[in-house]
Amino acid sequence: MRLVGINPGTGDQPDATLPNAWQAIAAFIADLAEMDVTVTRVDRRPDVDQGGWFGFILHHDGKSTRVEMPGVPLAEVRESGPLGAVRVYVDGSSWLWGLALDAFADAEPED
Repeated sequence: MRLVGINPGTGDQPDATLPNAWQAIAAFIADLAEMDVTVTRVDRRPDVDQGGWFGFILHHDGKSTRVEMPGVPLAEVRESGPLGAVRVYVDGSSWLWGLALDAFADAEPED
């Protein structure tokens, strides 16, 4: 028997849009502010866009952290359960929304 591991919420999102990703990034930044993480600048990284995720660099607290945000409606990434939620990538690792916030806050500075 062969087992195949899957990570729900990481498959291609063919209906994703950049405006949805911007809306999600804005909500992500607002949630970070509630955790006392201040994002001072957002840079768009189209070179890392792939499969419905859109690349951003968020500058905060003397750090720069890469985030790939899915371009799906915000409710699909922020408020769904673990088997249906579309994941957020922080420095290359996929997370559910709340865990992505924690991973972002704990991120090491990029060189």
